Amino acid sequence: MITFKDEVSKKEDYQIKNEFDEIFELFDEGLLPEDKEQDLVEILRKLKSKAKYNDDDAFNPIRKMYEVTIESLFANTYNKNKTQDIIHRELFNDQYELLNIWGAHNYLSGKTVNLRGSDESISARNKPVWPGFIEDLSILILSISQRNSHKTDPINHYGYNSITFALLELLLWYKNFIKDYK
Repeated sequence: MITFKDEVSKKEDYQIKNEFDEIFELFDEGLLPEDKEQDLVEILRKLKSKAKYNDDDAFNPIRKMYEVTIESLFANTYNKNKTQDIIHRELFNDQYELLNIWGAHNYLSGKTVNLRGSDESISARNKPVWPGFIEDLSILILSISQRNSHKTDPINHYGYNSITFALLELLLWYKNFIKDYK
């Protein structure tokens, strides 16, 4: 049985998707997994709230969307070019299920990556993949989402909005990068 609340939610979802249409094109174009679309809707739904956040409900979904974006960046560049060097394979576990997210950030930024638990490192790329502002936004997303997902002090909605808009900027960069990638 469909409730009034379900109907209102569908309308809100439509409004969010319409307002951020260029972001949701990522799902239409197969650049992000379809099963993550509703997760992004829920992230964006909180933008209009004046609530303070201090739980996993607010910041973990942003971090997970960031991780999905980086994993999709790898998959989509690999599908176009099997010899790509966008994200080094050693930054994934053996089954490509788990990504060293800070290592991927450093590699995309053109930095050498020291592998945890070992003396080995991955040499820096010749040229960073990310422009400087995307590197900065990536640091912001990772730092705030990891720290605040376990924090007990409430974070004002401005902090939540800042990290969400940083994620949206990263998603737009990703969309344009993949379109131009050969």
